This record gives sequence, structure tokens and C-alpha cells, in this order.
Amino acid sequence: MRLGLSLKLSRHQRLNKARLRVAEVQARMMHDIYTMVNSNDTFLMRMPFVIGQDMKSILLSFMNWYQLATGEFSPGNAITVQSCSIESSSGTVVPVRFNGNRSKVINDGDNDIQSDLIFPSAFGLSKFSRGEQYWFKMILSVPTGGKMPRTARLVSAFSGSQVAWYQSSLTTPSSTDISGQYTTTGTSPINQPNGYQPIILGYPVIDGPSFITIGDSIGEGTGDTTAANLYGHGFIQRAMGNGGVNPYPSLNFCRGSMTSDHAITATKWRAYIKYARYAIEEYGTNDIVISTKTVSEIQSSLTNLWTILKNGGAEKILRTNLMCFTTSTDNWLTAANQTIRAGWGVGEKTDQLNTWFPTKVTDGTLHSVISFSEMLDNVTPNKWLTNGVAANYMTTDGVHPSPTGHSLAAQSLRSTITTLS
Repeated sequence: MRLGLSLKLSRHQRLNKARLRVAEVQARMMHDIYTMVNSNDTFLMRMPFVIGQDMKSILLSFMNWYQLATGEFSPGNAITVQSCSIESSSGTVVPVRFNGNRSKVINDGDNDIQSDLIFPSAFGLSKFSRGEQYWFKMILSVPTGGKMPRTARLVSAFSGSQVAWYQSSLTTPSSTDISGQYTTTGTSPINQPNGYQPIILGYPVIDGPSFITIGDSIGEGTGDTTAANLYGHGFIQRAMGNGGVNPYPSLNFCRGSMTSDHAITATKWRAYIKYARYAIEEYGTNDIVISTKTVSEIQSSLTNLWTILKNGGAEKILRTNLMCFTTSTDNWLTAANQTIRAGWGVGEKTDQLNTWFPTKVTDGTLHSVISFSEMLDNVTPNKWLTNGVAANYMTTDGVHPSPTGHSLAAQSLRSTITTLS
């Protein structure tokens, strides 16, 4: 009887017994909003994504909130998905549906609103394969004068990407269900540098490593001005994408100027912890810069945050060391002309915290710590490494890594995450 019942389970029911995970290499949360002006009320967009591990099926997860440095906010209006599709690199287009319907209202403050499953057979495939590129195409609308959340992903990062807003009574776009960029008739839409992006989730063939990263602007990628590609900018995304060689699925929920306290008081982001097996935590810089917390208070906040991650489903937590913070009179050309900021000196807050992190590996709280020692001066590791030749060699501004710094940090992180299974 039980065997007979199990054979009658639908394909969707069988998949639901597996773990739903992040499927794409660069899933970003909404980190700001657009306020629609001049009676514009509709967005069109076409953006790429890359599969981070072999998947049996995928779906799209929608949210209608955004994260500022001071907390999570709702835009104050609903968003309507008018139409959405997934396009393969070969040009096959598959419609996205919601309980069989093409349109879906995402109410103000909604979180993790999921589409129907999309199976690889719709593209003539047996699975969605690691490293494959796809596009999502979508038309979204809001009330006149409404607001639209947006991510940090840039249209300029990859050719063929497209985000624009327009007034629906004056502009008519081409169909979402044909391949390539949208074309329009009537009044030309106004291009935007970035836009709304659903998160691609799915059921993996084998539940391999997947990641959620929480942190500040360093983890978000500030300072990495040359990594314009499919996998994203910043050391987190460089490590996850690895130039297209064996990429990993990743949720990057870092947001500039955030502290660990902001992450603790926010709650909506926690719904996505369960979609990653491993967590990377990168807070602390702003805890020192913009707060007056003592080392013990920062330790308490981080411990609380690690508990939230573990309670949310993270199997292991990786912690990054705090980097340097200096000023320079020669654009970080030499170590001698750097001045260490208060809190970042020898024996001060960052040193104390960086010394404490390995003790949390010893007691089992953390899995590992990434030190970034290759970015630091060989004599005074509280200063950035310099070579006497290149200005801004490791940092663009004294706190954020330069593209070279992000590249080195990515290599350190990559060497750690490849040890996970």
C-alpha cells in the first residue's frame, strides 16, 4: 500500500521532499528603490543568470521590500508581474507562471513569493547544468508615482542586459515570450543602470555547496570597478563565479554601511538562509566606524548573528577577517605614507576581533576564518600592502579593496569554499 501511494506522488510532490536551494551564482537582494516619475508606471528588463549547480528544476522567488543600511523597508505599493519568461542561450523561451497564471501581484512587503516550477525538459534538456547561462525577461508595473525595489546588479556588466521604465499608455513593448532584448513602439523607454531581480531557486540533482553571504559594502563589492561580467563584482562574487570554472550558487545579501546590529534587527532576509547550506559572515567594519560599541559588545552582536544563521539552517559559518583602514598621502603607493585609523591599530579593536575569530573555530561556532593576509603589509599588517609602483594597489579609499585587492581576497575565499562538500 505504501509503495503504491509513493508511486502515485506527483513529480512536484517528490521534488518537494528535496531541499530547495539557491540555483544561481549571483542572487542579490534589493538594496534600494526607484521612485517612478513623469507618469512612468512600468518596467521592462532582461538580465542574465548562471546556474551554480546541476538542478532538477528551478523557480523564481519574488520580494517586495528592500534593505537600506538602517533596516528593511517596504515601498508602500504592490508590484504586478505582467509577464515573465526564461530564455536559454540557444534562444528557447519558456513562460513563467504562478499557479498556472502569467501575471502575479506581489503585495507591499511580500517576501519569497514563488513561481511555478520550471523543468529542464521545457528546454529540451535532462537537467539545468552547472555553468549554463540563461536570461530572465519580465515586465513589471506599479501605480503611477509608485516605487520599485532594485538590486546592485548593473546592466553594464554584461552585453544584452536591459532595464528601462516607461509610461504604459505611450509605449508598447514586444512580447516577453520571444528571445532577445525588448523592442518598443511609441515613446522610447528610459534606460536605467539596474533594476528589479527575482532570485532563482531550484532543486539540485545533488545537494552540493551553496552559500549566503551577509555583510557590508566590502562584501557587496565596492571598489571592484573592473569585474563587469556574468558573475558579479567584489571578492564574494569573484570567488563564487571563478571565471566560469566550477561556479557555486550564491545569495549575496551584503549591503553598504550596514552593521551587525542592523542585520540582527532585520527579519525578512532570514527567510532565505534555508536556501543555502553554508553562510559567510563579513560584518564588523561599520560596527567600529559608525558605532561606539566595545569589542565585547561587537562580539556579542556577532555571536547573536551566528545563532540566527544556524537557526535558519546554515550548516557551517565562514568568517572573514577585518581588513585595514588607513589614510594615505600618496594614494596608497607606500606603507610609510599610510596612517592607521583609530580602532585599526596594533592591539586595537580589529586586532582583538581578528584574534578572537579563530577561538570560535576551536569551540565549533565557526567553521573557518579567511585571513586575507596576502593583502597586508609584511612589516605592519595593520596597513595595506603596497608595491611602490601602483597607486591604490590594494585599496581604492583606505577601507575598500581595489580590483587587485578583491581578486586576491577572492582567491583566499575560493581556496576555502572548495574544501566544502
